[in-house]
Amino acid sequence: MFDGEKRQPYIESDSANPISIYGESKRAGEKLVLAALDRHLVVRVSWVFGPDRPSFIDAMVKRVQENAEIDAVADKFSTPTYTLDIAEMLPQLFDLDVKGGILHFADVGECSWQEYAQWALDCCQRLGVPMKAKTVGALKLKDMKNWVARRPVYSVLSSAKYTELTGVSPRTWHDAVADYIRRFYSKK
Repeated sequence: MFDGEKRQPYIESDSANPISIYGESKRAGEKLVLAALDRHLVVRVSWVFGPDRPSFIDAMVKRVQENAEIDAVADKFSTPTYTLDIAEMLPQLFDLDVKGGILHFADVGECSWQEYAQWALDCCQRLGVPMKAKTVGALKLKDMKNWVARRPVYSVLSSAKYTELTGVSPRTWHDAVADYIRRFYSKK
């Protein structure tokens, strides 16, 4: 959605400047929703993970259970956001007089894919989840030649507006990932 040139979390009023067809299609969808009626709210989320469909975390855990070495991109940054946090956040908005528009929601903090994967592995290790590797190596975004869509280097979303509206700050991405690993991997 954003071009990734900014190095501070994006706020709702920042101009979207998609760098791929995927980003352009997301922005076009937002515009259609916002044009439909005054009180439609578009909630932007980032790096979503959770139990309902395989995500980056699940792919990394699977890879580390099958391989002695794994890597992830170390120079692309955003914020992982847990589906359970999104599900708890949305009903709070129904009770407020929220005007239509755009609202960002992401768990607090930022990380690279490498840091994200390493934290998931660290959580698995603490819970005794079997793994063949303990560390995640670093890849460069520019070296990911087989990816079809370009990705912005920086896509961290600020949840400050959400916190201002609700009086509630999202939990950290570290806590969210640890909770996910505890709930869905400690039993395996």
